[in-house]
Amino acid sequence: MLNKIIIAVVATVLIGFGYYTISPTFKTVTLNEEAPVMLSVSSSKDEVMIVESYPVMGTVGHPAEGTVRLIDSPEGKTICYENFKTINGPDLFVYLSKDLEGKEFVSLGELRGTEGNINYIIPAEVDISDYKYVMTWCKQFGVLFNYADISISGLTSNELSVEDSMQDGDDMSKSAEIPIPSTTTGQQNYEMSKKTALLANGCFWCVEHDLEEVTGVIDVVSGYAGGSTENPTYKNYEEGGHREVVLVTYDANTLTFGNLVEHIIKHGDPTDAEGSFGDRGKEYAPAIFYENDIEKIEARRIIDTVDALRTFPNPLPLLVTPRVPFWAAEEYHQDYSEKNPVRYNLYRTASGRDTFIKKYWGDSANTFVTPSIWTEPGSSTITSKENSWQSFMKPSPEVLRARLTSIQYEVTQEDGTETPFKNEYDKNDVEGIYVDIVSGEPLYFSKDKYDSGTGWPSFVKPITDDAVVLHKDSTLFTKRTEVRSRFADSHLGHVFDDGPADRGGKRYCMNSASLRFISQSNMEKEGYAYLFPLMNS
Repeated sequence: MLNKIIIAVVATVLIGFGYYTISPTFKTVTLNEEAPVMLSVSSSKDEVMIVESYPVMGTVGHPAEGTVRLIDSPEGKTICYENFKTINGPDLFVYLSKDLEGKEFVSLGELRGTEGNINYIIPAEVDISDYKYVMTWCKQFGVLFNYADISISGLTSNELSVEDSMQDGDDMSKSAEIPIPSTTTGQQNYEMSKKTALLANGCFWCVEHDLEEVTGVIDVVSGYAGGSTENPTYKNYEEGGHREVVLVTYDANTLTFGNLVEHIIKHGDPTDAEGSFGDRGKEYAPAIFYENDIEKIEARRIIDTVDALRTFPNPLPLLVTPRVPFWAAEEYHQDYSEKNPVRYNLYRTASGRDTFIKKYWGDSANTFVTPSIWTEPGSSTITSKENSWQSFMKPSPEVLRARLTSIQYEVTQEDGTETPFKNEYDKNDVEGIYVDIVSGEPLYFSKDKYDSGTGWPSFVKPITDDAVVLHKDSTLFTKRTEVRSRFADSHLGHVFDDGPADRGGKRYCMNSASLRFISQSNMEKEGYAYLFPLMNS
């Protein structure tokens, strides 16, 4: 650890004196940033322009919102951020990347703003189909701030014929100004928040009925998936190797993919890989189908969290597998519980499903206790987080490595120390609260933060005396007092006796990597409104 600190100090000095510089691979070209965007394109009879929109997703500690548009025209390909908003940070760049770890990417230049409409030209030699994400990446610390998955089908698509934009008699060799419609209306924003998930949990009559009761679920369709045959029916889906599944359409502003995984676990028998209650065979076994790496990691995290609760004696054998084509079941299977309530209720009671759910989950079956890793502010169904930390279960190291950045993991789990002056919150003076990056438990108010000149965020006291835990620390050949979070047991930093005398004399010297900042305007959305009285006292 001492060697790491020495290397970090030397690197900081060298960068500070200009020995090393960081330059983007490609130059960013500014387009018209006022909506609606206008592109001048050379036209011909058959030319079309396709505009697709993808939602921008934030990551842990780095909320973001807006959409990314991919515009394809004869003048070239362009990436347009619309209604974009994120937090600032050091050395932020926009990448086209094949992964979310910044391993294989093309840089489109430095991030030129954290709010508004921002455009980037994609170099002509770059084939965008080779890349899966557009993302904002912090080169200083190797941290992913936000991303848009451009490998999936665009949420909105407009095909505009250049011919249609011409007036009668126009010369086809002239260029035309084609307006790109704005996507800021309420209906379009609602459409962009809709997502789908493919899930299996035994008899699709029961799965469909239970999911339709979940707030945020828009539609549920029963069907078949996972086999080798096309157009399966109720008579032959088993022979084709299919499972009974449901296709769920949900509002991602209200519900997360992780919430759906938790629901599947709590409303079926996740311990049975050979069937579901009285229905035997793998065609009835539960399964989670993921569409991308984010959903895969999220599903595994939820399963690991449930395993840690020891609700069941053995690890869950719940299948997590790539998403496959879905085939809708016959109409008489849709909304079966409503069309045939007597038969449905007799079947459900006899199956033992409800008895099983009540035995293992009781009243908590319909409560989500494992919020998503990549959740938008306010998307958790928990209305207040007060006292919820008592039940926090720390995920496994494998889950934490997937959830946290390398520096966040090193600091919180390996007692590391980040570079001074080059971290996220040293100079942050916005009003709000700082919470544990792992658990979300509240730690410090911004009103108790001050500039200590050390290069790390410093506070005169925690939110409450018991919000943090103190330990003696004899490393680095000196005696210090370590500060750790109460429930997640994250290493936060150290406390010293050289703080402002008129404010208690303490200096809680924290690592930004161990914290997540929530602005006062977002506290209510994220369930921290109960802290307002303390914050304003």
